[in-house]
Amino acid sequence: MGEQIVLKTGSIVFKKGLPGFDGLKNFDLVALEQAGFFNLSSSEEKEISLLLVDPYMYFPNYEVEIDDSVMSRLNIKDANDVLILSVVTLNNDVEKITINLRAPIIVNINTGDSEQIILSREDYLVRQSLVVKRG
Repeated sequence: MGEQIVLKTGSIVFKKGLPGFDGLKNFDLVALEQAGFFNLSSSEEKEISLLLVDPYMYFPNYEVEIDDSVMSRLNIKDANDVLILSVVTLNNDVEKITINLRAPIIVNINTGDSEQIILSREDYLVRQSLVVKRG
């Protein structure tokens, strides 16, 4: 699932809404120049946007199990129909930029149906550092 996937639709819908953004369901997903990064912006409230990233670019062993009820709600028929993204929290201090591995956003690339799910794995943090320490 780590390979670059082309989204067949730029508009995505969170039928259950996006946690923290009550009532907002319609968003635009745009790939940014930086490979693996996306801008998710509300179609309903233009000032609301999130930076998302393909978590596999930084965490190649990341594992997300999507249960059957989510697969059904998002009309996912095949693993190749899925794009998994994580929310990035920016900070002026580069070393404090984090990624949310606990609550990935699941996107059906064919229909745009999307949902943010919460994983039960304790080792996946809500604020996992995105900066790899060297040395």
